[in-house]
Amino acid sequence: MTPPPSQKQSPSVTQDLVPAGVINFRNVDLQIVATIYAQVIGRELEKTAPFPSDVINIKTQTPLTKQEACYALETLFNWSGAKIVLVRDDLIRVVPMSGDDSGK
Repeated sequence: MTPPPSQKQSPSVTQDLVPAGVINFRNVDLQIVATIYAQVIGRELEKTAPFPSDVINIKTQTPLTKQEACYALETLFNWSGAKIVLVRDDLIRVVPMSGDDSGK
């Protein structure tokens, strides 16, 4: 169903949307999801640090903004006992929730 013209989003807003179902991870390794997450936010993933092992399961049912998609993935990392830490402006690391998150 197409929304009426008054409710349509501007092109700049719709370009930032991730269509429903595009995020579809079924038992995908946490490191692979973290690599994709890093690409979405315009950074690289540091792969030399010890990496928590787990899998992610998510399939989006509605369109999400880039910010909402990142929040959803961050939440899933947290549920897996991991979190994203900014190491430098261009680099992130995934660490265990109880691990050192100083980025140093």
